[in-house]
Amino acid sequence: TASNVLLDGQDQAISPMMPIRAVAETWPETQPIFERYGIPWKDVPVPHWEPIVQAVAARGGGPKVQRSLLDRLNEAIA
Repeated sequence: TASNVLLDGQDQAISPMMPIRAVAETWPETQPIFERYGIPWKDVPVPHWEPIVQAVAARGGGPKVQRSLLDRLNEAIA
């Protein structure tokens, strides 16, 4: 599964190009953070591989929003 791909590098930080669903499945504590940013992580009509950076941009978020989201996601898994 996508989760297994991420778990192989378990010590890594969440990066902008990681797929949302894989991050949410690997680290369930990130799910409420995606929800707060209005980014769906399950049962959505977007590809399972949609990267975080693309989802933020599709919702009008620029670099500051991307950085804020990534910081919060990485804090959640620390």
